[in-house]
Formats: sequence, structure tokens, C-alpha cells
Amino acid sequence: AGDLAYPELDHYRWETFMDFLDDYPLAEKVPMHITPGNHDIGKPQNGTQIFAAYEARFRMPRIQAPDLGDYVGPLGTLNMDRPPYPLDYDYGNAYYAFQYGKTHQIFLNSYSAMEPGSKQYEWLVDELERVNRRVTPWLLFTYHVPIYNTFEVHQHDAQMFMMREHIEPLLVRYKVNVVFNGHIHAYERTKPVAFGKVTK
Repeated sequence: AGDLAYPELDHYRWETFMDFLDDYPLAEKVPMHITPGNHDIGKPQNGTQIFAAYEARFRMPRIQAPDLGDYVGPLGTLNMDRPPYPLDYDYGNAYYAFQYGKTHQIFLNSYSAMEPGSKQYEWLVDELERVNRRVTPWLLFTYHVPIYNTFEVHQHDAQMFMMREHIEPLLVRYKVNVVFNGHIHAYERTKPVAFGKVTK
């Protein structure tokens, strides 16, 4: 669920991460589906390119070719603990969906625009409308920034508030079964929650 290699602008770290996977036969046999995290943004210190290394190294089930924009903001090192919202990255490996067995799996990008009218939001609504629960009774979501967590340092992430405002109503309306997140460097799980309250 994101933050794959922690390259911190050192592309060799991407290569060592991929080499690490090669050491495990399981990685050759089990498909890996990913979603971008804040440490996958990869903006050069004095450049504007974002998510280029992440996009170049993987090929997820594409909706269409990636639409990679440039970072618009001050030059210098991007604060990975508080990346700005939104970042200009749509399609490609940013967000996508697929069916596997009795699951319909949807992967979102916590850093792409997600409000109504945005490419990601409009694609997501269309994708949710196509889910056939008789064929795929399990609806699973994966994205990096959790809507709920107990870590003080992540209680102010803009992406968390955007997810609560725009994505959580869809999760509830379409009765999503399970959500997987990254970002928080600890194992956390919750009882069923909707709009800040335990539902069961």
C-alpha cells in the first residue's frame, strides 16, 4: 500500500529493492499490485518531475497511459511527511481496478485529486457502478493514507481529510468490505467504522 523502496531521490535504491524481491522465489510466482505512497513521489530536489521512477518500474492494469504532470511549488526538497495535495498524476499506476476470484479490487492514489469532477473520482464512481456483487461479492480497496489512524503525526494529512470528505461516502454507499492502507508504520485495524463512528 505504497512507500515501496524509500529511494529518497537515490534511484539505486529502487534497483536494490527490486533485487531484494528477486531473492525470494515467492515474488516470481505471486503477482504484486501496488499503490503510490508519499515516498514514491520522487521529486528531484531542484526539479519538477514526480512519480516518474514509480511509473517506470511497474505496470499495473491500466485504465490508460499515465498522465504525469509536473510539481508546481517551491524548488528544493519536498517534505515527504507533508506532501501537498493534490499532485498531478492520473491513470497509469496511479489508480486502477481488477477482478480476482470473488473479489473486485480497487487501488486509489491518495495524492491525486479525488474530489467530485476530478479524473480519479469520476473513474471511481464509474468503476463502483460496474461492480457485480453476485460475481464478486468481496469489494476490496487499497490506498496509502488511511482515513483513520492513531498516530499523532498523521492527524493533519491533507490527504486524510480529502479521503474522509470525498471517498468515505463512496466506501459506505457501496458497502466496501475491507480497506488496506500503508503510511502508518505500525499494524492497526479497526472495527467497522463509518463517518467516525463504530457501526457494529
